[in-house]
Amino acid sequence: MQIDTGTTELLCEVKDSVALITLNRPEARNAMSDKLTPALRNQIRERGADDSVGAILITGAGGFVGMALAKMLVARGDRVSHYSRREYAALGAMGVTQHVGVLEDTCALARAMKGCDAVAHVAARAGVWGTLGDFWRPNVLGTRAVLAACRQAGVSSLVVTSSPSVGFRS
Repeated sequence: MQIDTGTTELLCEVKDSVALITLNRPEARNAMSDKLTPALRNQIRERGADDSVGAILITGAGGFVGMALAKMLVARGDRVSHYSRREYAALGAMGVTQHVGVLEDTCALARAMKGCDAVAHVAARAGVWGTLGDFWRPNVLGTRAVLAACRQAGVSSLVVTSSPSVGFRS
C-alpha cells in the first residue's frame, strides 16, 4: 500500500507491516520529519493499531535519521534509549537514556535492550572514504550483533534502515 507523503522525493510503502522508505534525492531528507511521520501515523491508525511503541532502543540516534526518530518518539511519550559509541548532549536534553559501546558487542547491546519492546537499528557507516573493514564492522558485523542481541533480550520488534547508495570498491 502506497502512502501519500506529499512529495515525490520521499516514497513510503507499507507491505506486510513493514514500511519501505525511499529518498529519491538528498534534498528529500528535509521532507522526512515533516512528511513521513504523519503518513506513517495515519497508516497505523488505518490498520486500527495503537501507534505507541512503549520502550524503544535506537542505535545511531545521534545521526540525522536517528535523531529525527528519537524526537518523534519522545514527543509521542515513548521511553527512548540510545546505543552508540558516545553520548550526545541533544539526546540527554530530551531525556533519552544513553548506552555507550561498540555496535559489534552483542552482550552490551542485549543489556541496553533489556526491557525494550522494540529496536530501531539506524546506526551505520556511510560515505565514500575508508577501508572495507571500516564499513564491514558496523554495517555487517554490527547488524548481526543487533539481531543476536534482540533474540537474547527478547525484543519482539526490530526496524532496520539501510542505504542502497552506499558502496565500496577496493
